[in-house]
This record gives sequence, structure tokens and C-alpha cells, in this order.
Amino acid sequence: MRQMQRARVLLLLVNDTSNFLGILPGKLFEYVSTGRPVLGVGPVAGDVSRVLGIAPHAVLDRPSLIDQRELIKAMFAAPASLPDPRWSRAATCAQVVQALDAL
Repeated sequence: MRQMQRARVLLLLVNDTSNFLGILPGKLFEYVSTGRPVLGVGPVAGDVSRVLGIAPHAVLDRPSLIDQRELIKAMFAAPASLPDPRWSRAATCAQVVQALDAL
């Protein structure tokens, strides 16, 4: 986790398959919880894009990477931010427990 918190930008490669549109990989939660910008590379549709669609994060499809190099450079220049406690394992587990308790 310390290595991730020291990174200037974290790279999340997203499978470009139709069944991946509704999946949130565990690594996404780890990355977002660090407070560092996350660059997702893969389909711009789907749930990963819904999470990473807000600055300082971004999701780019593979063909647009070259065209978006200024955005990528800006992500590397972004100041460090505090970790986001909403995405910690404890917080996401608490959300699941609340949802299950509501059943």
C-alpha cells in the first residue's frame, strides 16, 4: 500500500470484453483509497468509468491514449491528496453489511 501511496499516478488496465462492463476489480478499490490519481485504460463505458470518471482520475480507451497525452501529463503533475476513506476495505465492507442487514 505504501508503494501505491508514493506513486504519482496509478495505472489500472481494464479488460476490453463485454462481460467486464459491470465488474469492479478489487485493485480499483485499493487504488482509489490511496488518494492518488488513477488512470484506467480500457472501455470508457461501464462501472469502472463511473468510479474513475471524476478528476483526478480518468479512463481512456486504448486508441485515444496518444491524443490524450496532455491529460495524462496533467495527472502526473497533480498535487498529492489525502487517501479517500470511503474506498477503504473497512468502509466498503461496512456498506456491504448495511446492504445485507437491510434485506
